[in-house]
Amino acid sequence: MAEIEAVNTGANGGAGDTASRVHPDGDGGVSTSEAVGPDTADRDCLGRFVPGNAAGASPRFQDGNRAALRHGVRAFEARGDAALAPDLRVSIEDFRAAVIEDRGGITNLTAIEAGYISKLTDVEVMCRLLMADLRSRGVFTAKGRVRGTFTKLLEVMDRWDRYATRVGTDRRARPVTFAQQVREAGRE
Repeated sequence: MAEIEAVNTGANGGAGDTASRVHPDGDGGVSTSEAVGPDTADRDCLGRFVPGNAAGASPRFQDGNRAALRHGVRAFEARGDAALAPDLRVSIEDFRAAVIEDRGGITNLTAIEAGYISKLTDVEVMCRLLMADLRSRGVFTAKGRVRGTFTKLLEVMDRWDRYATRVGTDRRARPVTFAQQVREAGRE
């Protein structure tokens, strides 16, 4: 069997710059990875990372790295409303306030209705994000296929319709107490 030996390449002062060479054993086996260069300095003859090499031992992203937060969906999952553009955030808050007002105000909602309105608002956010993506990139790919975003948009629209049906499309009058009626009459 061939013997593997770690060799210091010395490219960075010897710190973690090891590569492996396969030496022929007594049977006359020939090494297939005698060339040790900058491309093979951190891998063995089979392409695996050499033990002790920092590139093979550490994860790609360290704690606190924000490289994975580039696209909007992952950023929205991690940071919620703070990941949304300010104009979209204001528009969504206006939508939420309008739905609550249509249902008779916050004091007239049950906990279940408030939950449905919250979920309807979240689905509205996703619908707007998917629409923005389709507007910027188009419905079709370069190869002429329909983007997966379009299919997801249709699914989100179906879900939006289900939540909107649960919340209700009719307007409710806000309940007015006798004291409020007297105050209103006094202002006129």
